[in-house]
Amino acid sequence: MSRYNLPDYYETVEEALMEGYTAPIVKNICKLLTAKPPNRKSDMVASICNSIKGDGLRSIWMRMDNLDQTAVSEIVHSYENQFDTSRFMAKYGNVPYTGSLSEYGERKPTLINLLIINGTMPEDLKVRLKDFVPKPRSHTIETQNDVSDTHIQISNDYDYKSKERIEVVNEIPMINMETQNLALQDVLSVLRIIDSGKIGVSDKTKKPTEAGVQKIASILEHGDYYESDKNGDSSEIGHIKAFAWPLIMQSAKLAELSGSKLKLTKQGQKALNTPPHEIISILWNKWLGTTIIDEFNRIDAIKGQKGKGKRGLSAVSERRRCIVDTLALCPVGKWITVENIFKSIRALDNNFVVTRDEWSLYICEPRYGSLGYDGSHKWEILQGRYTLAFLFEYAATMGIIDVAYIPPSMARDDYYSLWGADSLEFLSRYDGLQYIRINSLGAWCLGISESYKAAPIEKQRILKILPNRDITETKTPFPHSEAIFLETIADKTSDKVWKLNPDKILIAYEKGRSVEEVKEFLLAKSEHDLPDTIVSFFNDMIRRNRLLSDEGNARLIKVSDPVVALTLANDSRLKDLCISAEGGYIAVPSSNENAFRKKLREMGYGISVS
Repeated sequence: MSRYNLPDYYETVEEALMEGYTAPIVKNICKLLTAKPPNRKSDMVASICNSIKGDGLRSIWMRMDNLDQTAVSEIVHSYENQFDTSRFMAKYGNVPYTGSLSEYGERKPTLINLLIINGTMPEDLKVRLKDFVPKPRSHTIETQNDVSDTHIQISNDYDYKSKERIEVVNEIPMINMETQNLALQDVLSVLRIIDSGKIGVSDKTKKPTEAGVQKIASILEHGDYYESDKNGDSSEIGHIKAFAWPLIMQSAKLAELSGSKLKLTKQGQKALNTPPHEIISILWNKWLGTTIIDEFNRIDAIKGQKGKGKRGLSAVSERRRCIVDTLALCPVGKWITVENIFKSIRALDNNFVVTRDEWSLYICEPRYGSLGYDGSHKWEILQGRYTLAFLFEYAATMGIIDVAYIPPSMARDDYYSLWGADSLEFLSRYDGLQYIRINSLGAWCLGISESYKAAPIEKQRILKILPNRDITETKTPFPHSEAIFLETIADKTSDKVWKLNPDKILIAYEKGRSVEEVKEFLLAKSEHDLPDTIVSFFNDMIRRNRLLSDEGNARLIKVSDPVVALTLANDSRLKDLCISAEGGYIAVPSSNENAFRKKLREMGYGISVS
């Protein structure tokens, strides 16, 4: 068997030695156990197998160094027989060599190459070793209580006077953002701005338009993560929060496309009267299974994600599960570096792949910049960047994790060696993320905590309602979500003054918003009781609107003889299917039309096409 076509499973150590190694390699292993190994391969294998009988296996285990023993322990107490070098490296920071050995002697075998053959432990050895090999230590996620106010960034420059490269140390302010309360406010603001019909999205991709993104960014508490689209060096970062919210709402079926704009669904309308933390929980759980977007598509610098490259991408739900399973093991309220999150994903056996075809992905140019070349990139380039996108754009936006970050420009240096990356200031807009912290809302949504106690809602008396239907703002800053709601029921006549608009209220009523809800909103926000004229205004509107209801569409049929029209409408076979109307007309509800036509034909009548 070719050593480049190795099996994933060996039943016995004899099978593994015979099929996995050439005779010179087996001889070198045999020399570790006996001074005079036999000459034939089969005899050498028999000699090795004889050496590991009884206490011989324990003796070999005792001769191994601590790192090799740990590697054996990891396989013995795992479900797999393969040695996961990536996981081991993440957990312990070093790894013994257990891969293919050259028969030409470039790498001499050690005792571990007897127990782990070409990265695989034979089943019979695993069973025996389990009797005395201790379990490996569990992985501990490293945390810290606080984060620094600044981030030290080290870069290299060239001193033209001395003609030498010099090291430049910069202190960059760290932005520390507690996202929980922001998300609880933003979720209502986004629902209301969608309800206003101002957010455009693509009918094909469901992604928000640039105008839609900017509109959402303008109503978010504290705006998007970065204040502008520029990083001071003409490198575009783009929107993050504002891009995510419309997709999050669509994934949970709280919003849907109507024409070129988003509108709230019935569930979305209901969500307006649901506690914000419950909405977040729904959004988070729906997002974990959505296919509306692959977060990796947002890593713009990595090309080739369409066509053949798209077919090679792995399932996004599995990638998300691996990250979320890792988050669920993180201590609550403690800061964790993204590097430790990367390490923990692998060390906790939650590793994943982004693509099954790395050759299709590339930087700058598909031939020279392909990520399929051996050693062309680290874990952080694909899996790491996907993790950053998921955490920063979605988990943080929904308030699941707090974040500490800097601008992305030059924040990470793991992509510098990639072909074609010389001109890139950052590989992804998420490169600036430095730390995350599971907050109480996140702990509840992740299943770490059984319940979530929402902070008591402060009843803000921020409006003054006047008898002439004017509404004045009494406090600043005025919450975005309240301003959006006022836009749907009133006209802004000056900087801090609104006027109730009956036409807008009726439009909102026809869309499913109750007049009682408008009245209760103003009463809850008003400094005083509503004036009598305002109470009468709403009571009268409520009374009149209870008189009318939409019963659906109907087919209007003209009968040229009014007497026949009246006779047909009152016939026992038809009267339950139609309604008589003046002027010789019969109205037939759409739901009854087929039955009405059938009965009419049985009576000898047909309806001509106009």
